[in-house]
Amino acid sequence: NGRNSRNSNIDASVNNQDADAEKKELLKHLEGRIGENLTKEEKEKTVKILKQFAHCFALNEDDLGYCSVVKHDINTAKARPIHQLPYKSGWKERAVIQDQVEGMLRRRVVEPSDSPWSSPVVLVKKKDGTWRFCVDYRKLNSVTVKDSYPLPRIADTLSRLEGAIFFSSKDLQSGYHQVPVIDSDRPKTAFITADGLYQFRTLPFSLTNVPGTFQS
Repeated sequence: NGRNSRNSNIDASVNNQDADAEKKELLKHLEGRIGENLTKEEKEKTVKILKQFAHCFALNEDDLGYCSVVKHDINTAKARPIHQLPYKSGWKERAVIQDQVEGMLRRRVVEPSDSPWSSPVVLVKKKDGTWRFCVDYRKLNSVTVKDSYPLPRIADTLSRLEGAIFFSSKDLQSGYHQVPVIDSDRPKTAFITADGLYQFRTLPFSLTNVPGTFQS
């Protein structure tokens, strides 16, 4: 036990050192993109802010944040669980699906499931030749009570920019995958593949009411 504990401490120390090195490299990259038209004082203030909030930036595709202010629920009223079989797929597609599932397991986006619910997976080929992992939630969506959370109108959003001098843009790293689904409703998100059954811990795409939860 003592040896295992020492090994764990060593692994944790190495991981922390790797994370610190990645963070320094990220800050160096960000500092190099600061506008040349800024004064020396403005650049120093910008660097100070970047260092202060360095923990907010993703170091890699597996580095996801976690939203603690809202959780998504799936109100299916008295609907009985809907079980579907996996769609037919070739060996190539099956390997792609499993590879993406393993990635989501590693990032703790999904977890193994024994749910009575199951929805099939669909692969959609993107323009660059890679595959987009999708779950066909149409049947689950059909028995889900729809909410009426207002999504912002583009015209209203643009009007709020009137008179602004500085503009900034931010992109969340897999934003949906940073918002949790409440524990009791995770089984409803279960998806089935040729190799197993899994469920989402965080928001999946193509699920009804998800945009409202994310917006809130």
